[in-house]
Amino acid sequence: MEAMGMPRLPYLNALAACPIGSTGTSGGIHWFLTPNLWDPFRNNWDLTQATTNTPLYPRPAVRIRVTGSAAFGSTPASPSPTPPVTGRSVDSTAVTTFSASTVAFTDLTLQLKGGTTVGNAFGRDGIREASRMSTSDITTSLTAFITTASPTALAALWTSVARPKRPDTTQPGITNFLVFRLSVPGAIIPSIALSPGQNPVLVLGPGFQMAMDYQSPNGAWYPYSFLQGNSASSTWISANLNLSTTFSQYGLNPTPPVGASPTLLSSGAVTQWDMTTLADAPMFAKADPRSIRYNSQIGVVRLPIASPSPTPSAGIIDSIWPGVYPSIPLMSPDLNPAMYSQVNGDNAASVPSPYNEVVSGTITKGDSVRPIVMNRPFRSVGEMGYAFRDQPFKTLDFSSSTSPDAGLLDLFSVNEYTDSFGMRAGVVNLNGGQGGAVAAVLSRTIAAEGIASAPAPAPSPSVIPSASALSAGKSLAKLASSAPVVNRAGLTTLIAGETGLGATTPKTQREAIARALGEVVQTRTWNLLIDVIAQSGKYPSGANDLTKFVVEGEQRYWVHVAIDRLTNQVIDRQIEVVKE
Repeated sequence: MEAMGMPRLPYLNALAACPIGSTGTSGGIHWFLTPNLWDPFRNNWDLTQATTNTPLYPRPAVRIRVTGSAAFGSTPASPSPTPPVTGRSVDSTAVTTFSASTVAFTDLTLQLKGGTTVGNAFGRDGIREASRMSTSDITTSLTAFITTASPTALAALWTSVARPKRPDTTQPGITNFLVFRLSVPGAIIPSIALSPGQNPVLVLGPGFQMAMDYQSPNGAWYPYSFLQGNSASSTWISANLNLSTTFSQYGLNPTPPVGASPTLLSSGAVTQWDMTTLADAPMFAKADPRSIRYNSQIGVVRLPIASPSPTPSAGIIDSIWPGVYPSIPLMSPDLNPAMYSQVNGDNAASVPSPYNEVVSGTITKGDSVRPIVMNRPFRSVGEMGYAFRDQPFKTLDFSSSTSPDAGLLDLFSVNEYTDSFGMRAGVVNLNGGQGGAVAAVLSRTIAAEGIASAPAPAPSPSVIPSASALSAGKSLAKLASSAPVVNRAGLTTLIAGETGLGATTPKTQREAIARALGEVVQTRTWNLLIDVIAQSGKYPSGANDLTKFVVEGEQRYWVHVAIDRLTNQVIDRQIEVVKE
C-alpha cells in the first residue's frame, strides 16, 4: 500500500465513445474509446529535471490502463431525440444486448513517454492542455488500423488510428490518435437491429475501469486517476452502463458492393471516423480531472442547441451518480473547465467569490487558473491553502469569513515546540492592536510563487511590498480591535475583511497573509513590556521623606514578560539593559 497527494502528472480528463461503421460486405462496427488527458497544474519550473536550480524530485513512469468487459446491443431509434443528434446513456430496459457479443479484458496498458520530448509537448511531461492521446505520447509502436475495415471477430485492444478529418476535410495534426477499440463482426448483429434501423449501444459491464497509474520506486504500479470512483472496486461502474448515440442507426451498406451484414449508417451512408461523428459521440467528462468526489458525468462534445451561436459548446446531459440532470447545463466555449467552475459553476458567487483563483472571468487559459504544486516542504501552515479540496478547481480556504477549513490553522503546524502545552513566546497577538508589528511580519512575504517555464527554469516569486504590508497590517489590527478573534482560525475572518490587499486580489495572493501569520500569531498570550529604572544613592542625615533621596547612579531595564491568559503562567521573560 502507498499513500500520496495529488501528483503533477497527466490525468484522465475525458473519454469519448465513438461508434463507426465498416464499408466491407461483411459489415460490423467499431467503438473507439478515445481518452483525453490533461495535466491541469501550473507549469512547474522543475518539470524536465534538466537545469540547475532544480531539486530533481523524481517523476515516476506513467501508464494508462483499461480493464473490465463490454458487450454490444441496440435500442429503438428516437424520432425526436432531446437534445437532437447527441450521445446519451440508455436505460437497460430499452436495450437489446446481442447474443455472444461480450468481450472481457484485463489490465491492457500503454506507457507514456518520460523525460524531455520535443518542446516537452508529449508524453508524461507534456499534455499541458487537454488533448487526445497520440502515437507521440507512448513508448511503444502500434500498427495503424484501417477504420473502414470489417472486423472478423470480437476485439478489445489499444489501436492507432488516423486522426479524424474535420468538417472542412483537413486533419488536425500529423500523428495518429490512440483509441481503445471494441469491435463486433456483422455476423453477430441480429436482423432485429434493422427493422427499423435502431441506434447502436455499447454496454460497459460492472467493473469497467480506465485509469492512470504511476510506478513507485518499489516497482509496483499504483492508480492515481480514475474514469469513475477510486481504488476501491466497489466505487466503479456497478451495473451495466449503456452508451448510445442518435447520430447513427444499424443498416446495410448501400454503396456497391452492397453489404450483406449490418453496419452503422448516418444519413444513408456508412458512418465514418471523422470529427462530426466524434463530436456527437457520448463522452465521459470531469469538471476537474483530479476530483474523486464528483467523478465522471456523461455528456457530449457538441450540442446543436448551444449558445452563444454559432459556436458550438459542450454540455452535460446525464450523471453516473447520484442522478440525472433535469435540463442541459451548457458550458460557454469561452471558458475552460477551471474558469467555468469559478464563474458559472459550483464555485460561483454573486460577489467576488472567496474561492476564486483569479480576479474575474476574463482569463480563459494559462497558469493563472491552474493549481500550484510547490515541490518543496511546507514552510508555514498557511501554505495548506494550496491544497486541493477535491471539489472542481477548489483549494482549502483561508480567506473567507465562513471558511469550513479555518480550524486547520489551529490544528496543524510545521514546527515542533519543546513545551508540551504548545505555549511559546515571541509570537504576535492578533488582538494586540499593533498594526506595525503585523506589517513587519507581512513585509516581503511571497505573494505569488512565480513558478516559471522554460527558458527561465528558476522560480521568480513576487513579494508583498512594504507599503501594502503596512496597509494590510493596519487593516487587520483595526478589524481585530472591533471584533477580537479567539483563536488562529479567526485569521480567515480578518483576511476576508482586510482592505490592504483587498478582495479583488487573487486567492493565492490574498492568502499570503495566512502563509505569513499562520505560524507566528496567537490570541492566548499577553505580551507585556515593563519599563524599570533602578537608581542607587543615599539619604542625607536627618531626611524624613523619599523626596530627599540623592541619586548617585541609575540603570534602565526593559522587562519583556509573556503570560498565558488561560493558565496564568509566565511562559517567558527577558530582561534588556537599555543604554542611553
